[in-house]
Amino acid sequence: MYRMHDSRTLTGMKFLYRECAAVVLLFGLVWGEATAQTHAVSSALNDVSSVRPQVRIPLAPLGYFPPGELPALSNYSLVSLDFIDSNHLLFSFNIAGLMKRSEDCEPNADDTEHKVRAVVLNLPSGSVEWQTEWELSDYAPFLWPLQNGEFLFRRCSQISLLDTHLDIYPYIHTKGQFQLLGLSPDRSLLLLESKHVQHEAAAKKLSQAQPAQSTTELRDIDMNFIRIHPLGVIAVSRTQGLATIPLLKAGFLEVVGLHHSKWQVNLQPYRGELQVVGRINSTCIPQVVALTDSTFLAAICEGYPATLQFYQAYNLHGQRLWQKPVGENYTLPKFSYSANESSVAIAALHTTHAVAALDPLSAEDIDGQGITVYDTHTGKRVLRMMTAPIYTAGGNFALSPHGNRLAVLHNGAIEIYGLNSQPK
Repeated sequence: MYRMHDSRTLTGMKFLYRECAAVVLLFGLVWGEATAQTHAVSSALNDVSSVRPQVRIPLAPLGYFPPGELPALSNYSLVSLDFIDSNHLLFSFNIAGLMKRSEDCEPNADDTEHKVRAVVLNLPSGSVEWQTEWELSDYAPFLWPLQNGEFLFRRCSQISLLDTHLDIYPYIHTKGQFQLLGLSPDRSLLLLESKHVQHEAAAKKLSQAQPAQSTTELRDIDMNFIRIHPLGVIAVSRTQGLATIPLLKAGFLEVVGLHHSKWQVNLQPYRGELQVVGRINSTCIPQVVALTDSTFLAAICEGYPATLQFYQAYNLHGQRLWQKPVGENYTLPKFSYSANESSVAIAALHTTHAVAALDPLSAEDIDGQGITVYDTHTGKRVLRMMTAPIYTAGGNFALSPHGNRLAVLHNGAIEIYGLNSQPK
């Protein structure tokens, strides 16, 4: 399934093959990146706390410029903003420049090769400690923070380890084309989804014998559950489409539709029998994400059209721990977590009118992006603000490892907000 670049062998590792049950799909569609004019954000500021950044780092000297308006469905990840530790940020952004066409990646029909500049910034000075440039083959996500300042870095279907000096060490290479990557809250496990690769002879035989099914079979997605340290596969599966799956140490969460806007949340251990966690009421497919190893958050809808209404936190016994209203006309949330699991930041688009989860969006429908930070355990609101330009693909905000700082890309600068003294 993989070629593992690691000195340890996987001898004795038991692989688990199973078909995944129905799992929660992406909340609506995975939208691309769109922008809005700064003055348009003011209409969404009526109920937002007045906050001021502790630090503001202008980015034009680094070569960053806000993107122009892109189609709402572009699905481009143009920036990645992450804390290395409380005093260092890794900021990566798209830059213009000539490129030599790569021959070590699968060719892209839509010509999406581009350059990214990565800089390590010292806080609070904003000085650059390290920087480099990467040539990427697509606009899918390419950076994920791990523990101790390390990152997973993706180029094509190669997953590498990135250290604090931006040195790259090959780690995992998938046989199929990369699709999605997810991490557990403690960042000890990852789920890697890639297109299933059939042997040429088997694919030809399938096409001849079952032409009606061959297209579906060839679209299969391999799902690989991997322990990061020490590196090892703990389970593999295959599905007919992409799915976002919340990972826990004990297993993963899945959402199954019942009837009359009812959904059942299950915990599927990597080894063992399925466990029913509880039920959720929602008129749209609830987006479920793991907050800690024992709690999860559900973004749910009420009424028709099915617009996002509440964030609800549950434990693995199905008990609701807290509930918070989303606010009027917010949709398509993105999430960032502190490494110590104390805080969660949620960025959602603010629209000019109510939209259902699956409604198409254009730049004219969006007038801001709201970011709210909650205490993971109590649900208390720590901070709420609006930012521009809008990045509907995410990557423009991050929580520090201890949950005491929020970094936001706003109006051509990185702004750092202290969270301990902000109003609840």
